[in-house]
Amino acid sequence: MIVAPNPPVKSISMPDVIAQWVRVSWTKQSRGAPASTRRNSLPTVFPLPDLHGPLPHGSLSHGLIPHGAIPDGPLSHGPIPDGPIPDGPIPDGPLSRGSLPGGPLPHGSLLRGLLLHEIDMREWQDFAPRVSITGDPEQDWLHESGGSLHVRLVPASGGNPARWYRRETVQLPPGRWMRWRVNYRFSSRWSDDGFYRFDTLNLAYRTTGFTGPPAHDLDERARLP
Repeated sequence: MIVAPNPPVKSISMPDVIAQWVRVSWTKQSRGAPASTRRNSLPTVFPLPDLHGPLPHGSLSHGLIPHGAIPDGPLSHGPIPDGPIPDGPIPDGPLSRGSLPGGPLPHGSLLRGLLLHEIDMREWQDFAPRVSITGDPEQDWLHESGGSLHVRLVPASGGNPARWYRRETVQLPPGRWMRWRVNYRFSSRWSDDGFYRFDTLNLAYRTTGFTGPPAHDLDERARLP
């Protein structure tokens, strides 16, 4: 019997930046209790993958996280403003990627790497977390200068309410992490009511995770109709 060899593996060295996007999408069907109670209890931060162990070549990870795999803890739930936070399918294209940078920043020292860890939870998939992990995507929204990481935060295009373009970058010192929370309502070709999305960006700079209080906790959620 011929035994196939094990697939080649590679180890990931610790990147300078870990960016974790957690996105929750829903329709008006989830706006009232008890559906909204469940939605508001979903995690806003997830455990990071093992960055020291071997991972398969190619796409680093993709698939579902079992519901039971979500740990309890103080960072696993973010406070939700009083009142309902609005709620539909995510179209293909840039909106499905979240808030992406709008242009290059000035040149600076090169980052040693960026790990992008994305978790999507959608009402029409019973809010089952779907995970993707990629390394070294475009880094033009990040810039090192003066010993700090400068982060450009740009709201997702097409989302309501319209938000002002932020000219200033957020400065993050080494060994710290930041959190940005923002919500949107999108129109949809599949529904007259559109859909809603709540995005959380957890971003760590030269540290292994999201422990302790964030250096910046930016909550830009709005009440949505």
